[in-house]
Amino acid sequence: MVALSEQAMQEELQKRVGRYVLGLRSGEEETIVGTIAQLRKIAAVASLREKLREMLSPTSHLLPLVTSNSLNVRRHVAKLISVLAVDAPRPIYAPLLDVYFSALDDITMSLGYILDAVAALCLNAECARSIYDRGGVQTLLQCAPSYPQQVLGVFQNLSQFAEEDTLDSAVPYLCEQLKAEEDSRVVAAASALGNLAGNSHLIRLAVRHGAVEGLVNLLQRESFDVVAFSLAALRNLCSRSARFNQTIMQSPGIISVLIRLLEEGARHGQSGSIVVVRSCEVITVLADSDEHRQLIAISGAIGPIMSTYSAAPTDASLSALATLAILSLQLESGQTLIDQGLVPRLIATMSSSSHSPTARAYAARALVNLLKLDSDFAITVSSQLVPKLAQLSHPRYGYMSDSIMALVVLYVKQDESTSQKFVDSGGVSNIVKGLRATSSRIVSSLLRALLSLAFVESAALAMVDAHLFEFAAFLFRNPTTKAPHRVDTAQLISLLLMHDVATLQLLRGHHWVRHFVIFLLHPDRSVRRYILAALQNMTRSSFGKKDVSRELDIVTLIAATAKNGDETSSEMAEAIIDRLNVRALLQKRLPRLMGSDPCPESFVEEETLSATFVPYILEELGDSVDANRVQLVSSDLFINASGSRNLNVEDYSLVVDGDFSKTFNIESPDSSPEALEIPVSDIPRLFEEDYVDSIHWNFIETLPTNDVRVLTVLPSLEADVPFKILVTDKKTAVEEVWEVDPSVRVGRRKELLPKVLEQLKSHFDTTEIYPVFNQELNTSMMELFREHPQGVQHLKLAIIYVRPDQHTAVELFGNDKASDQFWDFVSLMGQRVSIKDHTGYRGDVSAGFAYYDVWKGREVIYHVAPTMREEEHRRLIGNDIGIIFYLEVGALFDPEVMAGLGTVPQCAAIVQPHNNRYRLTFMNRTTLRAYPGLVPQGYLFGPQELKDRVLAKLQNGFVMAKQCPPMNRLFFLPRGEALKGLAEKYPHEKEADRRNREKNDQTTREREQ
Repeated sequence: MVALSEQAMQEELQKRVGRYVLGLRSGEEETIVGTIAQLRKIAAVASLREKLREMLSPTSHLLPLVTSNSLNVRRHVAKLISVLAVDAPRPIYAPLLDVYFSALDDITMSLGYILDAVAALCLNAECARSIYDRGGVQTLLQCAPSYPQQVLGVFQNLSQFAEEDTLDSAVPYLCEQLKAEEDSRVVAAASALGNLAGNSHLIRLAVRHGAVEGLVNLLQRESFDVVAFSLAALRNLCSRSARFNQTIMQSPGIISVLIRLLEEGARHGQSGSIVVVRSCEVITVLADSDEHRQLIAISGAIGPIMSTYSAAPTDASLSALATLAILSLQLESGQTLIDQGLVPRLIATMSSSSHSPTARAYAARALVNLLKLDSDFAITVSSQLVPKLAQLSHPRYGYMSDSIMALVVLYVKQDESTSQKFVDSGGVSNIVKGLRATSSRIVSSLLRALLSLAFVESAALAMVDAHLFEFAAFLFRNPTTKAPHRVDTAQLISLLLMHDVATLQLLRGHHWVRHFVIFLLHPDRSVRRYILAALQNMTRSSFGKKDVSRELDIVTLIAATAKNGDETSSEMAEAIIDRLNVRALLQKRLPRLMGSDPCPESFVEEETLSATFVPYILEELGDSVDANRVQLVSSDLFINASGSRNLNVEDYSLVVDGDFSKTFNIESPDSSPEALEIPVSDIPRLFEEDYVDSIHWNFIETLPTNDVRVLTVLPSLEADVPFKILVTDKKTAVEEVWEVDPSVRVGRRKELLPKVLEQLKSHFDTTEIYPVFNQELNTSMMELFREHPQGVQHLKLAIIYVRPDQHTAVELFGNDKASDQFWDFVSLMGQRVSIKDHTGYRGDVSAGFAYYDVWKGREVIYHVAPTMREEEHRRLIGNDIGIIFYLEVGALFDPEVMAGLGTVPQCAAIVQPHNNRYRLTFMNRTTLRAYPGLVPQGYLFGPQELKDRVLAKLQNGFVMAKQCPPMNRLFFLPRGEALKGLAEKYPHEKEADRRNREKNDQTTREREQ
């Protein structure tokens, strides 16, 4: 017999509905009963039940049968109603209650089938309230002596909707039934009492009538069903009533009974599993205080619970783990858990894919609890724990984020070595990813973890390398970001700015100062204070001073400080003023007040300040700040603050004279410094971890130029998480934030794809685009990223020594000796290695030694001119795209030297020492477009600052050289052809073709297996 699909069954039901209605109205008892029997079979199928409810009217079709003279008909229709009412969304059968309750008053009738129908109707809240309103509880109690099982069934469902005193008269009866011999009656009574958990009045009444003793005594029964229902009732009542919980704990030997049930249930395998689960749940709710947790530990319950947890992953082991997580909150029980070897097992659970997400989250929470008890607890497994925490910090484990981040806060930050191991294992990078890959509900825990790690320098630098600022910029600018998240973000940035000047340079790429200034007047005082702290830290560096001076105005600064009204804010604002050019700040915002004089000296005198400046600020701000606070803050900033107000310091810029504009661009020393950006070079990892490992769509687009690009969309159904697009073309691969229409987020995945396609066509203004369903494109994209990388993982750089009065390449290559300062500089940039023993990048050096370094994950080899022969000058340095010219003190740089090196060198850094610091500028061929990393005016670089600036700038030059003639043909052409090859390999498929291909692929895989 062929089984019909649900749709076919519904169509068949529609065809036969007329026949069924005629059968119900036939008047012949046998026909009616037969029809009802068929309808009961149909109603047993959940998907058809709702359809049947729509076809059968309670009043026109069922009510006549309920009042039929035939007892047989009444019994059968009551059974049908019992099935139809099980999950009815509305009280559609409420009219039948009147008929049934009238029948209950007639003691001469057989009432069992009526009570069964009433029990089903009680599953609806409105029907249950109707019974309470009509005083139906008393009627039911009158029926109880004759029909105890059926009445208990009604109470079992009715108790789910019990209000304050609706079941007062029934509670004593239910407690009495706990002593019944029949298992079915005991189960119904226990279940009804368990449903009272939400009503404290009825729970107190149940305690007075012996519910505790009755339920505990049931635990001695042999039937696992009775024991399981009794445990469920105890769990429900204990979880909602502290009094019930305390009464249970006072019952003699209750923990011993639960231990026995754990052991007996484990011996009975699957049949006893539910008893083990319920026993663990009861112990969990009983352990609601340190006192109870200690009593449970003393009673010997931890051993059996540990044994249950250590078994194969089941519901029982999960419940045992939840119990252990609660017991780990108390000192004595926690120490017992550690002594019995819980910690390694928890770590194994956290990192095992065989355990459910819930189990892994419980394991992480248990570890958190143990650490909170005492950071010196016997957790001597850091070699295992730290790498696991780093791995589990990835966004794919978002369900564990709260616990994992709590572990990071408590454990990883304890010492430098632990933090370093966490960083080396990729933990910081994974946390940063979570800021954009997870919903806002766990962003708080991620930010707290980053805040705890920001004090550790290695972790702070890892955040910078993981592009934290890109993610945080979106989080901070997003108008839907919650205030606490914005506060934590501002605090995190202010902490990172204390570590490394590279952070200052990265900030400007996202206009951080501009956004900080905007939010200086944020309603939240904490936001204002952390933004002031960030601005203060930024002004510690010459890079930061220029940005802050450009964006900040004096009125906003004073207003924010006055609004905060605390000494700390005033001190931070005073430090900012001390480091900036006050005259420039005043002139920018107050030109009308200042007049023709850029900054009259009398302006910062007390009388002038009170008479002109303060009233002007109050006029600008209105009533938003207190006048007295403005006067006080202004006085502190301009009268009492120490330090010079003038930034007219000596200019240490390295200037190159001469007109070489036809061949080279030489950076002007007064250029505004740009972000020290490092081009994206980890696209393969980004694509694999963020896109391939998640639900995503690939699209291929043909441009009007006949070039091809691939669009990979990472969707999100959560309103506060934007879509992402990875746009891959022949030049680059760039990830963009894509704000889509809200309708795109609604529906199943198959329904979303056409919407996304239409949005893409509109967003990129194209029609030549189609989706690629073949998942092998992901592998092809990974191969493209590896074979045609847009970033730079290896750098070959020449270092050339320049003495005073040297102007040609021949003169420079004749320097076979150099000063000690030059070799200090070379040692700063890299370490001397023997090529024979060297296993890293060699940069075409075949023998001897070279200078080598790994900088931010990139291998750098230096061709140091004074160490090389004439042939190596031509073969190696002549083919280096990037050059570093080191000028001795007193030497002037002649750009003609660059032209003498040939056509391959494209960009150069010119370095000159000055009192243990360095002057710096850059130059490049005019064929290169501008790229980030300009040098600020009048700034001397420290050693590490110089190294980072030089390598970042030259790497940017490498990337730009690959995009500009003449070097671009070596990159664009092969990468462009590879993309066209993808379009040929993955053409636009029709739906039928796609299904056939997937079917063939499945067949091939099955054969291979």
